[in-house]
Amino acid sequence: MENVLVIGGGPSHREHYDEMKNFKGIIVSTDRATKEIMNHGIIPNYICTVEAAKELSQMDFFIIEETHKHPIEIITSEQTRHDLLQAFQKNRIKHTKYAPRGFEPYRIPNVGTMAIHWVHNKLKPDHIILIGFENEGSEYPQRNFDVWGTCFFGWVKEWTDRENKPWDYIVNCSEGGTLYSKRVRKATLGEINAV
Repeated sequence: MENVLVIGGGPSHREHYDEMKNFKGIIVSTDRATKEIMNHGIIPNYICTVEAAKELSQMDFFIIEETHKHPIEIITSEQTRHDLLQAFQKNRIKHTKYAPRGFEPYRIPNVGTMAIHWVHNKLKPDHIILIGFENEGSEYPQRNFDVWGTCFFGWVKEWTDRENKPWDYIVNCSEGGTLYSKRVRKATLGEINAV
């Protein structure tokens, strides 16, 4: 399996549209980033949407016409709001529910971590490349960022221990934040594309 780029909603993804267009591999977008990247000509293969909060589960993140034009699959979870699922059905948008083994449905902390978990388990890529995953800021309370980072590292440790994968299996192309320890390899998306 090739490399997979996972695009989070953090601000760094807005600085790298050209590099994302040149990415050679599968693109997975979080719902928050989808409309912006598609407006810049980046068409994801998959879109993850998992949030239960109404303000985070909106059709506003999706461009229905573009979604119909391309073979895009939406990945949902046990948390995805029923009204959003109904909107997918009404608009004939293909969607598949992902229920990760070993986790209670409501322990999935956010869409970005869920997307990484889904990519790892379902696509089994050579590397997971992350952009737009800054895990600090003023948009949410610091406690939220701490929970997301703790969950992220718990899952990564589980994978590396069980599968004997090196930590640089995950490559951080985001430009800051607290989600990543020094053990996670850092690179720019331009460097990844040059390989």
